[in-house]
Amino acid sequence: MFDAAEMYPREPRIRWETDNLNDMLLWATGSGMSDIQLCSGQPVWVRKDGVWQRITTRPITTDELLAGLERLTRNNSVAAYIKSSQDEETRGVRRRFRGNAGAVADGYSTGVKIVFRTIPSMPPRLEELGVEQSILDHATPENGLVLVTGVMGSGKTTLLAAILRHIIEKGGRN
Repeated sequence: MFDAAEMYPREPRIRWETDNLNDMLLWATGSGMSDIQLCSGQPVWVRKDGVWQRITTRPITTDELLAGLERLTRNNSVAAYIKSSQDEETRGVRRRFRGNAGAVADGYSTGVKIVFRTIPSMPPRLEELGVEQSILDHATPENGLVLVTGVMGSGKTTLLAAILRHIIEKGGRN
């Protein structure tokens, strides 16, 4: 699973700064990675094609994560907010991300875990998803309820976004 060619090529040797984090996020999304996980005391992990893999060699520290998160959110009290076990959400500027940050155990202290998921600017078309025709036929009934279920990361949100795009483009529906 681990492919050295997929390692982040500009990992800082000494300390992760906000510019390094921004660059790494852009590199990861440009490389087709959908989820980026930053966790205190661990290297950076990403998910590509449903498979999690490590893209850096050295662990990232809680201080580096909190400093980067404060800069990204423009909120100097985000460290206290995270450590109080509440979630913080943020969106990127050049590329859109949904970010969830929360407290995790880091030895005898409280660390931070941040997961970024890319949000494409335009959802895919239903036809592009490779969904079975019977599912497509039942995606937009005249009346009734459509339930979309599945395990985490199975594409539920992507499918729903594609269905909404289909409805909007075809028109005539509420």
